Amino acid sequence: MVAMTFDDRLRQAIERGQKRSELLAREAAAKAWTEEEYRRSHSHVRLTLSDHIESCLKRLPNYFPGFQYETMYGDRGWGGACFRDDLVISRGNRTTKQAPPPPDMCGTTGMPAAAAIRATCVARIKPPP
Repeated sequence: MVAMTFDDRLRQAIERGQKRSELLAREAAAKAWTEEEYRRSHSHVRLTLSDHIESCLKRLPNYFPGFQYETMYGDRGWGGACFRDDLVISRGNRTTKQAPPPPDMCGTTGMPAAAAIRATCVARIKPPP
């Protein structure tokens, strides 16, 4: 057996380090994403997030009365929006319009002034026994 000198062992250690460094660099290059892969991934995540937000918006009117969901398409993009018809914002002040109550089966609006008309209507629909 030939004894290795210090210089020989040092040279072999340097060669092993260089080979390992080259191997790691090749593996990293193989794992690196191209610009197109980043773009594709970004588009996928953006669409997934948009769909999730839209599905959440569609459920909001179920929890908050007075809100309505509307699908939006236009030059600024597409998606959905929730809005209230009775909300008015002017100069930073928020007010709500009083929506008239829905008509009852007699066609009256349910306002106190129409109570007599409603009573008459109910009397006509349900004749006395």
